[in-house]
Amino acid sequence: MPIELCSIRKFNQRKLIDGDKMNNGLSVFIGVMSDEKTTTGTIVDRLFEIKGVSEAFELTGSLDILVKAKSDSVTNLNKIVEQVRATDGVKSTSTYLILEERR
Repeated sequence: MPIELCSIRKFNQRKLIDGDKMNNGLSVFIGVMSDEKTTTGTIVDRLFEIKGVSEAFELTGSLDILVKAKSDSVTNLNKIVEQVRATDGVKSTSTYLILEERR
């Protein structure tokens, strides 16, 4: 089990979040490091094929792509993260649970 998903499950188990009954769902950022042989644009196109991926940003710095995804449960969120990790051209990922969103 990926470390970051283990942390989300711990939040859920401790009732800090109720991931299976979230009214507004769970949102995460997934930081992606890409394979140098695949363009980031190609990877982003592939990521948008995953249900739950709502936004993607091509970046400079330690991450190549930042993906925003939303799900109605921890179980579905795990599936989204696993699909991102399995996407051709993705070398590694880091997942960040969004606790509060402000605009």
